[in-house]
Amino acid sequence: SFYRVIVTESGNGCNTLYSNCETVSVLRILTQSHDTTICEGGSYTMSVNLNAGSATLHYQWRVTATDCSTGMVNINGATNSSYTATPLGTRYYMCVITSTNPSCDTLKTSCITVTVVMHPTISVQPQSTSVCPNGIAVMSVTANGGTGNFTYQWLSNISSCAGTFTP
Repeated sequence: SFYRVIVTESGNGCNTLYSNCETVSVLRILTQSHDTTICEGGSYTMSVNLNAGSATLHYQWRVTATDCSTGMVNINGATNSSYTATPLGTRYYMCVITSTNPSCDTLKTSCITVTVVMHPTISVQPQSTSVCPNGIAVMSVTANGGTGNFTYQWLSNISSCAGTFTP
């Protein structure tokens, strides 16, 4: 919020005075990262954004493999408003924020679950087929695993399986 004061004097012909406009910032979390799913070897950058005004902030990211309420430990060197994790398995993260000037109660982000899944695989491969001139070849493929957010783009090559394929 923004504040200023007007000073008036009751005397005849005295000037009205206006103070500088000043800001009062209430320390609070504005935005933070959310749960996500990544494939093995992937990474995820988490961040927190605060309304802090002129407060001096100190960040400490924490992690556990158990759940959001048990066994959180500090991550060495993870002391910025963002942290990039490359977990070997599903992990739970949070950021603990302390402030000086003013010294406020500790703030914590919500628990962020980073779920690690195996890389996707093709479980049903397309099959070669023959069709008559002007016929239609029906082919299908089935992918499993990963994050499950698949898009499919069929590619073709008129000469062989070894050349360049185009959509």
